[in-house]
Amino acid sequence: MVKRVTPAAAIERLKKTYHRHVGRWALDSLAYATPETAIVSFPLHPPTQKQAMEEQQAAITWVDSWRAHETPADHVVWESRQWSLLGRQVIPLRLEISDPEVLANVIGKAKQWTTLLQRFTRLLETFDRSASEVGTVLARNVDLILALSEIDFQRLVSVVEWLAQHPESNLYSRQLPIRGVDTKWLDAKSGLVTALHAANTGREHLGLATKPSLWRIRVLDQALQLGPLSDISAPLDQLAAFDMAPSRVLIVENLISLLALPAMRDTVAIFGRGTAVPELAKLPWLNTADVYYWGDVDTHGLRILHTLRASGIETTSLLMDLSTLQRFQNLWAHESKRFTGDLDMLTVEEAETYDYLRANPGTRLEQERIDWSYVLKVLHDQGLLIKPLD
Repeated sequence: MVKRVTPAAAIERLKKTYHRHVGRWALDSLAYATPETAIVSFPLHPPTQKQAMEEQQAAITWVDSWRAHETPADHVVWESRQWSLLGRQVIPLRLEISDPEVLANVIGKAKQWTTLLQRFTRLLETFDRSASEVGTVLARNVDLILALSEIDFQRLVSVVEWLAQHPESNLYSRQLPIRGVDTKWLDAKSGLVTALHAANTGREHLGLATKPSLWRIRVLDQALQLGPLSDISAPLDQLAAFDMAPSRVLIVENLISLLALPAMRDTVAIFGRGTAVPELAKLPWLNTADVYYWGDVDTHGLRILHTLRASGIETTSLLMDLSTLQRFQNLWAHESKRFTGDLDMLTVEEAETYDYLRANPGTRLEQERIDWSYVLKVLHDQGLLIKPLD
């Protein structure tokens, strides 16, 4: 039996419909487009005569609830039915609303509707009206537009206007001559700003300068040092231009691990940046070295190792085996969001570790937690340390 729709259930359904379509309705309203049919229309599933006789009190209560409910009862289609056993009965048949403003009032969103119309109007005044994607982008970003305070909305308009007028400013966001707008503000609103700018101008790039992406390296052998420098942070293209050819490159994912590394023969250590490590393939001196990767012993650490190899860099893993994982079980942390995809670039031993991690969800050994004397022993056994262990 189809469940009868109560006034409370109808309100919830109206709220969901409003949220789903309010952006397009607002645009249509501003274009003075009148809907040809009701924007919302659904049956209330009144009882049949048989159902009314079987559950008489429930049927009476349900009808009375619609009579007592002023809103949205004003938009209920009632029907008179002549039943052979119960006589003439007037029952609510369906709910119909043809105006989004009325719907907004019904569900208590009148103020929000007015605000949305005002903000869409202001943005449309700012936009190039010939841009085909404007309406789509506005309708898609209703929640973000409404979530802004009034002052942040005014800043948004100013930013969109300024970016359209200065398509290649090459300024950093901190330099924008707009009151209240800095790097933090723009980072927080970047998705909305980029979407509106792209719809307005057809250009996804904001024309702003971006901070260079820095990679940190430690030169672990004095013979390789570039003058007095042994600890360097620089853009990848600058690191690529260094005139050096280390025999070994060790990539580590934890800063403390990087800083704690001892002197190592003919070796450069790189502070990894997670899934960005394939970018290191741009380093010519890395492509001619023996590359080692030491990351956390968890599903994401092995995924990063996989992506490094998939980029064409032949890599040997360090301290990412099942023996190391189980040896330091008392130091395990918890991996809250694990990776479960296929990693076909792992060795047999690494795949064994990955299988164990998938069979024991949440298991994680952070690299910096491993006993340092054990780390040094492994480095020594790999022939990486300049001086042998005592």
